[in-house]
Amino acid sequence: MAAADPIEETPRRLAAFGVYVSINTGFVLVAALLTVWAPQARGSGLPALKAYLNGVHQRKQWASLPALVAKSIGITLVVATALPLGKEGPMVHIGAMVGAVVSRSKVCGLERFLELRLPRPQREWVGMGAAAGVAAAFNAPLGGILYSFEEVCSSWSANLTWRSFICSVVVVTTLSLFIHFVPLMHSEGFVLGLGSSSHGPSPPINSLAFVWMALLSLAGGILGALYNDLVVRINRRRNSLRLGPFGRVAEVVLLSVAVFSVYFWLPVATACEPCPPSSEAVSCGSGGAHSDDAHASITLHGFDCAAGHYSPMATLMHSGQEGVIKHLLSRHPSATPPFPPLTLGLVLAVYYLLAIASMGIAVPAGNFVPGIIIGGVLGRLTGEVLAGAKVPGSGATDFPGVMALVGATAVLGGMTRMTLTIAVILTEITDDVHLLPTIMLALAISKAIGDRISPSFDDGMIRLMRLPMLEDAPPAVLEPLVARDVMAGPVLTLKEQLLVGDVVQILASNNHNGFPVVGVGGHIVGMLERRQLLVLLQERVWTIGTWALTARTRMRFITSQDGSETAGSRGSRRAGGAVHALLALDPREKERQIDLRPFMDPSPILVGELTPLPRVYRMFNEIGVRHLPVVDKMKRVSGIITRKDLQHESVEKRLEEFWMSKRGGRWACEDSHAAQPSPVGDPQSPRARVVAADTSDEEVEMLQPSNREAEQARLLSCLTADEGDGRKLSSAPASCQPTPQRRAPAPI
Repeated sequence: MAAADPIEETPRRLAAFGVYVSINTGFVLVAALLTVWAPQARGSGLPALKAYLNGVHQRKQWASLPALVAKSIGITLVVATALPLGKEGPMVHIGAMVGAVVSRSKVCGLERFLELRLPRPQREWVGMGAAAGVAAAFNAPLGGILYSFEEVCSSWSANLTWRSFICSVVVVTTLSLFIHFVPLMHSEGFVLGLGSSSHGPSPPINSLAFVWMALLSLAGGILGALYNDLVVRINRRRNSLRLGPFGRVAEVVLLSVAVFSVYFWLPVATACEPCPPSSEAVSCGSGGAHSDDAHASITLHGFDCAAGHYSPMATLMHSGQEGVIKHLLSRHPSATPPFPPLTLGLVLAVYYLLAIASMGIAVPAGNFVPGIIIGGVLGRLTGEVLAGAKVPGSGATDFPGVMALVGATAVLGGMTRMTLTIAVILTEITDDVHLLPTIMLALAISKAIGDRISPSFDDGMIRLMRLPMLEDAPPAVLEPLVARDVMAGPVLTLKEQLLVGDVVQILASNNHNGFPVVGVGGHIVGMLERRQLLVLLQERVWTIGTWALTARTRMRFITSQDGSETAGSRGSRRAGGAVHALLALDPREKERQIDLRPFMDPSPILVGELTPLPRVYRMFNEIGVRHLPVVDKMKRVSGIITRKDLQHESVEKRLEEFWMSKRGGRWACEDSHAAQPSPVGDPQSPRARVVAADTSDEEVEMLQPSNREAEQARLLSCLTADEGDGRKLSSAPASCQPTPQRRAPAPI
């Protein structure tokens, strides 16, 4: 190793440091100020997007034209600085916002397409936009479709498949035309199109190499899962500080100065290396080729090294995100510069910590590309060490590059828990299908170990934001419960015909979003949403008597199962102002009678009191309802269930209430079913009587008070353990799993 003569003029180096930090910090500062103008542009945007597609009503607006502009400009500036943040999440959010804004826009000629403004078609447009965003970010059309299918959308249809396919084809075609005709697009940093990094098909992998790849996948999964856990913990602490908008901007500036200072001084503190022999694929120095193949070449950065030398640390820190990935994943011997293991280890530690600290600051940010870099460095380091030690299975010339790809795959799997999407995206961007089995092995191992350590990154952020999003499968703790155990009551109901003043008072007295309409005898006959009532009052329906047919048809289109509002915080403010305006109605107008029958949903989705709670959970997930009325045998409304009632904290609270209400082997609430949920395990409860007819002696024994107490203690202990580390109940000890082959309900 030959050390190069560094620049000895300290003032010149300090001046270069000042210019470097000032320019990059200025870019990040502009991105942070854009989030002050449009707070929705902060972060990746994926938690709010996934919650919206899951049917969650959010007070804060997740999609708007200002947010679209701010996020598009902000993520461009952030990626240009090489801050340890990625573009995947923001690009998905941008694509989804484009779909949402276009479907809601009041462009001349679109008024005829009334169905575009309905919630279900709007969710399809958002899903199509998300697929297009990933396709544009990675030049991976199939990966974009799979990403929207596997990670973003809660429901999928055949129409959404081919529409997403068309969107992805248009995106990659447009992108290819730009890359071909615009010379500036040939430089690094725009799209992650690596081309073939192996310069030919990969040779067969030695069977012993699979052992090292499996161990690397295990380490990568642990590293990715720990990243999720640490980011959530840091952001929980960050939120507790309650910084204002400009306090967050100050945090961004301070962190950016620290990051760019590390980027600048680390290459200064490390040694230089002589440039490798001349190669068409390698350019030594700060310049690079400018031919049509320039985007496929690799450039080594000299930084302040002497002529004929390069800095391995500067090459990894100052090549941009795409350039770093090219260096790490390169598998062709002539295009692979030597990176000392010490340099790789230092880069891994520094970049990993900086990526954790940076995720969550007030700029547009994702973690997909940082995951590739972290895993690539880990895999490259492992491959170089094993190849240098000449251990069995590491003799292939492309072994370090293959290990880098396996490491990148494993860390991504540990972070995101996606499988098909990552496999396809990495196959598309590396242009090497021969390594697909290796990628799939790494994903299987990393996902398995990651699930035992922490939730996926998006799930962790959703919990941190307290969004009532439901998982695909109902938690095991819901198995012994029924709808009556979690329903809220008493329920505010509306009569079919009532005074305008009564409707105004009901809307002003609460913020409920759904109101059952009851007929004679209290039987439910329909459902109306809050915003529908506001429209009726604002349009003075009681004056016209019968509304225009088009308006009535428009209202009938929007039924209870499609009632997820998309207006966000601005819509909530408008609704609140509308209620206050209606309070000032003329007293004579308040005495008018309004007929709700033409406008209500005459066939709302209902559940009985004894409907198993896992079935209710699946109805919220698969149908997308926002509120679910619970009725008794006579179809009288006895309660209502929302998504929040199915959350972990709500169920735990109910279980604790049951436990505290027990007195002397009896349940204090067993005689007041209408006021609060009944103990489903009591032999005198309606559900126990239903199952008693076909219950064996062994199962009936579970209904006795002593067994009720033991089962209740077991469930509460599982909930307490589940809350401590955020794991799913499915990964809890065996004692926390539901009792197998038991039809009778566990007593609560």
